[in-house]
Amino acid sequence: DAGAPADVDAGDDGFDEDFDAFADDELMQTNEAGEALAEGDADIAADEAIFTAGTDWGEMALASMTRVLRDDEFDGALAIFSFKVSVERRRVYVSVDALRDKFGSPTLDQLGAVSRKFNADLEENGFPEDVALEVASPGAERRLRLPDDLARFAELPMRVTYADRDDENEAKTATRVMLIEDIDVEAGVATWKLADVEENRPQAKKGQGMNKKQREWRLVAPFDDVVAANLFVGF
Repeated sequence: DAGAPADVDAGDDGFDEDFDAFADDELMQTNEAGEALAEGDADIAADEAIFTAGTDWGEMALASMTRVLRDDEFDGALAIFSFKVSVERRRVYVSVDALRDKFGSPTLDQLGAVSRKFNADLEENGFPEDVALEVASPGAERRLRLPDDLARFAELPMRVTYADRDDENEAKTATRVMLIEDIDVEAGVATWKLADVEENRPQAKKGQGMNKKQREWRLVAPFDDVVAANLFVGF
């Protein structure tokens, strides 16, 4: 349609075919702290989950996506994971969280329906024709929102950066792939164990598991000690 918002060239509806990454993958070039590395998207606040850059069209798109996800078709199962705009690129990036999915990943059908409704709603409300739209899932190794996501994804392996207090309580961090063995949400404390993945057993021959010391290793740490965490899928 002549009045429809601009789509990006990826997939039938202008979105990434698998919806598991933004078609403009420069946006996804971030370091472990979530800081943008792409020069072309320097105007995006990478550390903010919701960022409209103070633009009228960004606010319009955010309101539209909020309406779309409240549609009865989705039955409260979807929510905005992140919403960002790039003024330089005239582009809206939205990632959608599936609240009832073990991995938080919407299905392709869900994302396709969201994309179509998003486009239709914006077109109906006079959204600028030159602004492109991208919709995706948060990604397989999504960055976790701390501390709430620790309990939500407690059954899944995570790559965790945490305050390492083993050495005379010095302020330093360590990063390991771990599983939560026990979690006390009220106390804000979790007990972690090493996940049986290759990077936790570099000494092992191919096909061998962790040694006894690695299997018995535990970390009891308050949620506040967790600096950053991502889901881990490298099994």
